Amino acid sequence: MYGNRDMDTELITMIGMITDSSELIRQGENGEVRNLCTALEELKNEGRLEGRLEGIGESALKLLRKGFSALEVANLLELTEEEVLKIQQKA
Repeated sequence: MYGNRDMDTELITMIGMITDSSELIRQGENGEVRNLCTALEELKNEGRLEGRLEGIGESALKLLRKGFSALEVANLLELTEEEVLKIQQKA
């Protein structure tokens, strides 16, 4: 019913807060997302990324502990340096 309707960015931000989605909060605050369909697609993509990071997180941590830099780990595991740093922060 509301999938393709434009929505107030404050509502998108609130959905992000309820679902604990920092990406939706950011997009709502920046006015990047205007409809629920797009917002839910972003939420789904964020969940995929989180699952992917959890799955390879242990490998990334092992490499970091062996002295590889975040950039080197990112290149080896086909991640971004930001994703490697996020894994490192959660450990």
